[in-house]
Amino acid sequence: MALQPGKVPIMRPIEPLQIPQAPSNADLFFKAAELQQANENRRLAANKALADSLLSAVDLYQRRQKNEIDAKNAEALLEFHKSSKLEEQKRLDRTHTLALEQFGLQKQKFEHEKANPQGKAPPGYRFTASGNMEAIPGGPADEKKAAKNNSIDSAFALYETARDGLISGLSGSTTGPFAGRIPAVTAKQQIAEGGVAAMAPVLKQLFRVSGEGVFTDRDQELLLNMVPTRKDHPEARKTKIENIDRIVRAKLGATAARKGPSADDLFAEFGL
Repeated sequence: MALQPGKVPIMRPIEPLQIPQAPSNADLFFKAAELQQANENRRLAANKALADSLLSAVDLYQRRQKNEIDAKNAEALLEFHKSSKLEEQKRLDRTHTLALEQFGLQKQKFEHEKANPQGKAPPGYRFTASGNMEAIPGGPADEKKAAKNNSIDSAFALYETARDGLISGLSGSTTGPFAGRIPAVTAKQQIAEGGVAAMAPVLKQLFRVSGEGVFTDRDQELLLNMVPTRKDHPEARKTKIENIDRIVRAKLGATAARKGPSADDLFAEFGL
C-alpha cells in the first residue's frame, strides 16, 4: 500500500497467540470417573430391565398355571354335578315310571269297583294285602304287560343297532365344524350321513312303543336335537351319544339296562 505524503501509518498491536493448555491430571480423573459412572448406570438399568422382564414372565407363567388348575377344578366340579344330576334324574324317572304304573292300576281298580260293587278284581288281576291291585303272574294282564315289554325290548335292540352304526360311521370319517360342511362324497362320509339319518326314526319308534308318559315332549325334542352329526368334534360327538344312551336307559328302566353294551362300553372298547 502506497503512503500518502504527510500521513503516518497506524500500527495495530499484534494479539498474542492463544495456545490451549493441556488438561490437568485432576480434570482427566474426574472425566474418567463421570464416564465410569455413566457406564455403571447403564449397566444397572439394563440389569433392572432384565430382572423386570424375568419377573413378568414368571408371574405370567404362574397365572397361567393357576388358570389351568382352576379350569381343571371347574371341569371336575361340572362333571361331578352332571353325574349327580344324571343319577338324580334316573331316580326320578324310576319313581315316575312306578307312579304311572301304580296310577294306572289304581285307576283300573276304581273303574272296576264302580262297575262291579261286589269288590272282585277284574280278570287277570288280584288284590294285594295292602289293598292295591296287581297283575296275576301268567294271567291275561301279565301277558299284556309282557307283550309290551317285548315291544320295548325290540325297539331298544333296534336303537342299539342304530346307535352302534352311528358310532362306527362317525368314527370312521373326519368330523368337525369345517369338515362336516363338506358334502359327503367319500364312502366313509356317506356311511356317517346314513348313520345320522337312521337315528331319528329309530328314536321316534322307541318313543311310541314305550307308552304315554315315559318320554315327555320335551324329552323327545331334547333327544332328537342331541343326535350328533358330521359337524361335531369327536369329543362333543362322544358326549352327546353317551347322554342319549344314559337318558334312554334311565327312561326305560331295568329292562333296557339288561341289554347289550352301553355307549360308554363301546367307546372304551374301541379306544374312543
